[in-house]
Amino acid sequence: MKKPFSIRILSIILSAIFALSPAFPCFAQSEEYNGSSDAKNCPSIIITGYFLPGLYTDYGTERQKEVWAMKKTLPKLLGVAAATVPTLPALLFPGGEKICGKAAADTFNRLFEFSKGSNDYDTRSQKPQEASLTYYNNNGLSFIDKDLSLELGKKQGTDNVFTFAYDWRDNVVDTVETLKIFIDGVIEYTGAEKINLFGLSFGGLVAGAYLSKYGSEGKIKNAVLDVPALGGTEAIGNFFEQPEIQGNTIVNIAGDALGLRVNVKRLAFAKNLPGAENFNKAVKIFAENTADITLSWGSFWDLMKTDDYERMKTAYPDVPNDIIEKSDELHYSIMPNFRSAFAQCRENGTNISIIANYTDYPTLFGGSERGDILIETYLESGAKIAPVNKTLGSNYKQIDKCCGKNHISKDSVIDASCAYLPDSTWFIKDHYHGTYSKDKTNLSLIVDLLLADKTITVFSDSRYPQFIM
Repeated sequence: MKKPFSIRILSIILSAIFALSPAFPCFAQSEEYNGSSDAKNCPSIIITGYFLPGLYTDYGTERQKEVWAMKKTLPKLLGVAAATVPTLPALLFPGGEKICGKAAADTFNRLFEFSKGSNDYDTRSQKPQEASLTYYNNNGLSFIDKDLSLELGKKQGTDNVFTFAYDWRDNVVDTVETLKIFIDGVIEYTGAEKINLFGLSFGGLVAGAYLSKYGSEGKIKNAVLDVPALGGTEAIGNFFEQPEIQGNTIVNIAGDALGLRVNVKRLAFAKNLPGAENFNKAVKIFAENTADITLSWGSFWDLMKTDDYERMKTAYPDVPNDIIEKSDELHYSIMPNFRSAFAQCRENGTNISIIANYTDYPTLFGGSERGDILIETYLESGAKIAPVNKTLGSNYKQIDKCCGKNHISKDSVIDASCAYLPDSTWFIKDHYHGTYSKDKTNLSLIVDLLLADKTITVFSDSRYPQFIM
């Protein structure tokens, strides 16, 4: 598949999942909702990824001020990097990792203190009439998911496309309750019987949790989860416990962002460079010294892989009980039951589809599992994925017979027969996290899945095979 000219990168840089996502206004013709139950006439709600929704002081008043937005956050993150540069030579000497890691942490804590806590800032209005693409266009506002909202607006009318703004610091179970209210509000506002739901990354986890808790209510026509963090990510555990920064991943991200087709699989020599080991130690020190902020976000706990989550609870016992109780619900009641919950939703008439990305290298902070820079592919899909630099083997047999259907990728690294949804999960090779909007095939697949009147499977359309390479 052709690589995009530029990408939206959601990446954990320094202490939190960091996203680069240019947002521009979308313009499309609006048309009234006609009350039909066809999928094209079901309003579509977009839940974007982590870090992307803005945070405000006094939202909706004359004193309103946006205190968190990517255009303001990126310079702050660059400021953290700049403050660290003068200390890098210290990495060549014993103990230098403490100097470097602490310098970066002190700068981060000073710049991001405003983001500590979960109830000190507001999100954009959750009134449906102020969350549609029509409203955004008419008021000079920008949908974050520009390309998807534009395509949906063309096909559905901008009155039928909505964005769900949420506080990305909150626990998933709290965000799900807010989403439930928003969905009910959109249905009442439009007069629709059902809605279509799209969730990206952390937004995919939120959508999946909603379907798990409330999918039986039958209010969702089609749901598409793109690179969803359904099982969290190993990246956070690696970041705190044993980071190993992937030089090849950084090179590939930079090359892709510059429009260069770079696919460096290994930079083995980087591990032997002077100061390389101390650099990884400095990252761990940085993580530990910024934990007061990052671990005050319930969502950060929710994004951990469950076994990492259990160890982190022991390592950081002073986190407020309400954050842990809600994250416990997600990790022990919701995440383990996605397979059965999704099956139940489908029996109730909801079509659910998952799109996962995979590369030949691990996530940014190391490990042995294939991922898309941020999330391991097996945690997005539930499928069995061969580790980096390995295959499933020439004699491998898929785990589930799936009525004789083949669910093993041609490169023999994925067995989708054991995925949450074997017939409705697509895998896109050599795509980074959150790049769907920059690739025509990927974007058209999402739009077709969202607006389909019938179930689309990996066997339905030759344009969309299960493994898109």
